[in-house]
Amino acid sequence: MAEYITKEAALYATGVDRSNWTSPNNIEAWWACGEMRDAIREEIENIPSVSVDFERHGQWLPDGDRVFCSECNFSVSGEYVPKVFMYCPHCGARMDDGQDE
Repeated sequence: MAEYITKEAALYATGVDRSNWTSPNNIEAWWACGEMRDAIREEIENIPSVSVDFERHGQWLPDGDRVFCSECNFSVSGEYVPKVFMYCPHCGARMDDGQDE
């Protein structure tokens, strides 16, 4: 499964203060690290953004002759619904209760 981070988290990770670096006496290395950090931050800023909706997982909960989505309480009648609807038609939750197939 893919993992995602936010731009804010990536930029925060590059926000190290130069005064905390281990070799402040080597001005060339100190300057080069700052330039590299700025270049990395610029690249992160230029990465295109996407909207990521995390997949919801749920299950059909029986209640008499109806079943309910455990995520949004959408209800449908019929005994074959859990076999036919692999996703809730209302909220889009995958009806596997979080289990990988």
